[in-house]
Amino acid sequence: MFKSPISAPLLPWAQKYPDQAHAIARTWDDLSLVQGWSDLKVVDCEESSCVAFKGKQKGKDFESVVLPSPLSTPTNLQKLASVFEATSADLIYIGIVEKDSSVVYYVLKKGIVSPSEVPE
Repeated sequence: MFKSPISAPLLPWAQKYPDQAHAIARTWDDLSLVQGWSDLKVVDCEESSCVAFKGKQKGKDFESVVLPSPLSTPTNLQKLASVFEATSADLIYIGIVEKDSSVVYYVLKKGIVSPSEVPE
């Protein structure tokens, strides 16, 4: 059972996807409180049994997508493809959360791209 503090709006998602619960809570907190994202909302990616977040990065006027993921949980291309489909995104950030609650973000882009095409 998930025992870490979590805000009330996220609780149903943590209960629906308990393997992702810690990552949901910590990534949401990091995006909203530390990174300064606004208009955050949860996107249910039922086909891949997870949630993603959509919101606006500080200083940007377009939505970005983040997939919260525990470091200990493996993923695969099928799951990532369904997240791209559920969020209608061409680029997502995967927020990998360690047991100590640190979050590291990696950029994933749909298809094959050269390093020069990946935004910083």
